Amino acid sequence: MSILIFKSFAKTIVTMHSGSQLKKKFREFALNLNAKDRIAILHHSDADGISAAAIAFKAIEKLTGKKPFVLQQRYGESLLGKKALLLLKKKNVNKLIILDLNIDQHAFKLKKVNKIQSIMILDHHKIFRDLNSKKILFIKSQFLKKVDGSRYPASKLCFDLFSGLVDLRKEKWIACIGLYGDFAQDSWKPFIKNTCRENKIRKCNKFFIEAKELFGAVETIKPKKIPELIEILVNAKNPNAILKSKFYSLVKEFKREVKFWEKKAKGRAEFFPELELVFYVINPLYPVKSHLINSMSQKFPHNTIIVLQERKAFFDISARRQDSKLPVNELLEHAVKDLPKALGGGHAPAAGGRIRKKDLGKFKQNAMNFIRKNYSV
Repeated sequence: MSILIFKSFAKTIVTMHSGSQLKKKFREFALNLNAKDRIAILHHSDADGISAAAIAFKAIEKLTGKKPFVLQQRYGESLLGKKALLLLKKKNVNKLIILDLNIDQHAFKLKKVNKIQSIMILDHHKIFRDLNSKKILFIKSQFLKKVDGSRYPASKLCFDLFSGLVDLRKEKWIACIGLYGDFAQDSWKPFIKNTCRENKIRKCNKFFIEAKELFGAVETIKPKKIPELIEILVNAKNPNAILKSKFYSLVKEFKREVKFWEKKAKGRAEFFPELELVFYVINPLYPVKSHLINSMSQKFPHNTIIVLQERKAFFDISARRQDSKLPVNELLEHAVKDLPKALGGGHAPAAGGRIRKKDLGKFKQNAMNFIRKNYSV
């Protein structure tokens, strides 16, 4: 039995499960699903999470002949909050699949679903603890491939695992949207190239960027329509169906909001050149912070960018550092450490969180102190 060791910000994580053992357990879990089960998929609402959910949905439908129940974990919502728990109870769910959510950082949340018979978690965020047990199958992409989790998104992980059980060749393009959504396309060039050739997608890069933008538009403007988007994905006869869907009309409005706040950054954002740091507080019409910061970080890859989006009594946070000189997941973990009702975590180049508005000053000070102490600029 191999021992896998992963470095964490606060501790070292040791798991006694080898990649081959986890794949075997995945196979057992998936093949034991049947039409009598009441299966639910809980997924992150971004492009990677939506793509992962669509792939898992299609695979489960092929395995059981039955469609699973799907619900989203949106930005700003409490993980496994009251609404999600009520829906799981209402649907009498006995098998739960959690995708693209770092629930191991908040493992106590799983106590809220202790009546569910079995749980499978497929994720690629930073590892905090090993949740594997008789009841829980817990697979991080880092367990299977020696790469940073940000390079092996949940959509590709789902595709790789389920492809060993059912034919998902027609769904390869969905996994590619997830790769673009998490900026991991450069790590999977042959996979994407082959997908485009097989699906006769001529302008490969353009297609997946447009698809990613469509996902972003639905997520920010019409989040309640995400289940409908997933239905379109799983029923699409070809990739072009997604760009011909009714949701494509939202892209123009979505891009306009992102560009508006991008232009305002020059006058409204706080720049700290000595720390290579940018703070930017926004109050957009739609929750576009993640898409805004992705655009900004492409233009300023050697800066740590933190965007705080107003939401009632809280700020939702996104952080990026494209050159990975400073791991922004550890930065946010430190900055929110002693703040009440605060959250923070994610990947080294991209992370997110939440703080109370009243804690903004303390949060900024914590972040700046972390940079001064740990990284020379």
